[in-house]
Amino acid sequence: MAQRLPLELSSAAAEVRRASPHAPRVHPSRPSCPLVEQTLPSSHARRAHRAKQRSRSGLVLLAAVASMLTLALASCDDGAPVGRSASCRMLCQKLETCDDATDLEGCERSCSEQRVRSQEYLTARALCAEQSSCNLWVTELGAMGEDACDEDGCFLNDCTDDTLSAQSLSGPEHAYCARVVSKLSACDMQVDAEALDAHCVRLFPALSREYLTEMQACIESDCSAVVACLADAGDRYNTDLTLYPIALRAPAKDASITRPLDF
Repeated sequence: MAQRLPLELSSAAAEVRRASPHAPRVHPSRPSCPLVEQTLPSSHARRAHRAKQRSRSGLVLLAAVASMLTLALASCDDGAPVGRSASCRMLCQKLETCDDATDLEGCERSCSEQRVRSQEYLTARALCAEQSSCNLWVTELGAMGEDACDEDGCFLNDCTDDTLSAQSLSGPEHAYCARVVSKLSACDMQVDAEALDAHCVRLFPALSREYLTEMQACIESDCSAVVACLADAGDRYNTDLTLYPIALRAPAKDASITRPLDF
């Protein structure tokens, strides 16, 4: 007759059997990238260096930043001063670490007061800077944190755009872009609807809800007033960013446009 195990040993054996042999390991948090004090001799060398760095660690950085962005925004309300201030402070303090000429107070004030960019954009941009070596992006910002990169392949801009692109739009956000495309296609029969939708999906997470609301009001107005209304909104927000860029508009005075926009 088989001998029974004592109760406490039997319970322990059951716990062992229930335990997963593939339990995940817990790793210590990864330290941020060290600062690299390196002077690149020319813009061509800088671009080549950025390309090499992106091919080596770009995907790892993007995954890390996207994950941190999701966590950072989990309990944030878009436009909340605390969230915007924290993101701006992170970016400006890292910029000051990288560049002694940084106007820290002016950088934080200018960043916090601008109304065009969303909380998601500011957070992604700050995390991209914080998680990257100074030499990859420090020449792309001015002393007050303003964008000073006027060429393609800017590391900080690309990192921010890629991070935001990794965050899928919600149903209502996709519906917003669908309404934009539908209305502008009705007004401009030559517009590339697919390109317009892709532009909206890419730009949406980077813009503040306030600015998006104003642009939506413009687009829902009469076709003849759309362009002027969008231009006025851009002037009020001091930006050229728009859901209906000139590059996607039909040529002015084209007879094939059945309901011409007022250019």
